[in-house]
Amino acid sequence: MAPRLPYLDRTQVDDRTRTVFDTLEAASGRVLNIFRLMAHHARSLAPFLDWYPRPREGPLDLKLRCLAYVRASQLNRCRYCVTHNGAAGRKAGVSAAQLDALAESAVSPLFSSSIAS
Repeated sequence: MAPRLPYLDRTQVDDRTRTVFDTLEAASGRVLNIFRLMAHHARSLAPFLDWYPRPREGPLDLKLRCLAYVRASQLNRCRYCVTHNGAAGRKAGVSAAQLDALAESAVSPLFSSSIAS
């Protein structure tokens, strides 16, 4: 599914957003499409990026946190988020079988009540 808005590149944004794009590119080698879309509402981009790492902090196990992100994405019907959060989960050690069974996690033997198996 194509986005409803075009992805913006650094030549199409204001100086402040261009600086944000440059920082993202320096950190990871690219600007993710979600941020290129968010650039349409430029004043939200920098505050979002300041907030974005915060939910990843804290004592919750990384695999469990990734599963929560994917499940929230499923419930919100955001295929983009399911795909990208699922990839992050796989990097963190979540199995493909767990991702596939996540919608039925309450009854799936792939999950326990204490943490993702």
